[in-house]
Amino acid sequence: MTLSRRLALASAAAVAIAVATLSVVSYLMVRDELRSELDEALATRAEQITTSPATAARLFQQREFPTAPEPELGGAAGYAQLVDSTGDRLAEAEQTLPVSERTLAIAAGEEGAHYEDVTVDGIHARLLTVPFAPGIALQVARPLSEVDDVLRRLRLLILLIAFGGVAIAAALGLAVSRAS
Repeated sequence: MTLSRRLALASAAAVAIAVATLSVVSYLMVRDELRSELDEALATRAEQITTSPATAARLFQQREFPTAPEPELGGAAGYAQLVDSTGDRLAEAEQTLPVSERTLAIAAGEEGAHYEDVTVDGIHARLLTVPFAPGIALQVARPLSEVDDVLRRLRLLILLIAFGGVAIAAALGLAVSRAS
């Protein structure tokens, strides 16, 4: 292999490593930020429901989830459900949310709030479970489809930029090595 080709290959490899590292770090930061915003929205929604005086008064009078305060400016309400420490749903969402052992522990007062990813009727969702009352847990879920779509587009964009950057670096490295 000629010196010019080795220099071109070395510059392309150096750019590929830098681009790959930057791409992975950027993707992870964006993913964490999007999920953090969704987690904050779930926590806010859970707080709206638990602090609504009308909610607590009607909980034990009906099996259907009482009308919770509407989210601000048409924000996503998500789905909410109440579960007791035996796993019975006291008030269900339009979509039945999964009840795990951790949900039962939270309802029993043995654990605090917990976030997890779940699948509800084939839809990837984020679920927050919080203590609601003695022996009862509140679950609030929102679909992750918007976050997943953004991350899918970001992965494609990062791949295109990475391949383009490596190709340009190889071409420039070859040009510089030939000139020298």
